[in-house]
Amino acid sequence: MKTHVNDGACIMDHRWGTRAPVSVPVKIYCAYAAIGMGRVIDLSVSGAFVRTARVPQLMTQVELCSFLASGPHLAALEGYVVRRTRFGFGIEWIELAPEAVCTLLQDLRAERQSSCKANLPTHWEKAGPGRPNFTAASQGSAPTGTALP
Repeated sequence: MKTHVNDGACIMDHRWGTRAPVSVPVKIYCAYAAIGMGRVIDLSVSGAFVRTARVPQLMTQVELCSFLASGPHLAALEGYVVRRTRFGFGIEWIELAPEAVCTLLQDLRAERQSSCKANLPTHWEKAGPGRPNFTAASQGSAPTGTALP
């Protein structure tokens, strides 16, 4: 849990999950009427932040509908406005860890892991958590895992 200052007021951050930066365009509905467009810019299993010019009042129930072409991610999610800024609002999902959010977060994690592995030089291999080592082929006759001077 983090505490931060926003416009002079101290605010507690009660998120249950890690925030993931995203960029998902959404249509914002309030009482079954569209009130504007926005963009989800960070996402967690407990909520999100929506950047928009039209900011609903605190504790307003809203629904976000996405325009993602690739699948049902964030198809329609409901929550309550729990934070307001001049740039948008924070929403807490009615249901903790909605399936659409979990699927999107898993896809993002998998995408980041595969891009990290793709960027490793071919002569590196993992020797432990976060510790890359050179393979024997790249070290000449030194066995794998042996540190070079």
